Amino acid sequence: MNELLFKIRNIINKFDPDNLHPGEMTPEDEYDLEVSNIIEMVKTVGSFDKFNRELCKMLSKKEGENKNFKTECLKVAQNLFSLREKIVQTFDENWSKRYRDKRVMLEKKAKEFNRRLKEKD
Repeated sequence: MNELLFKIRNIINKFDPDNLHPGEMTPEDEYDLEVSNIIEMVKTVGSFDKFNRELCKMLSKKEGENKNFKTECLKVAQNLFSLREKIVQTFDENWSKRYRDKRVMLEKKAKEFNRRLKEKD
């Protein structure tokens, strides 16, 4: 795995917005769909403020359970945005095409997981 991709994954896994404990209770790649979306967002969003808003919106699924969500998300956004130059240099348009299939697969996996959760309720 690309070192930068690993670093981004670790930032999101450590933040663990859904309290899934990647690498312990769920696969290490649990947030790879979000990582992929973050890479695209960092490359295309013009300002830090907009990136922070979009990132926190994307990761806020269980915000109500975390009193410090906005503060923690701001720190995550700062860490990720500080990598912007490296991200732009490393993940070119070809990267997006190569990972499109993986993102689609992860989206299907997430939908199936959510469907199963609803069935249990």
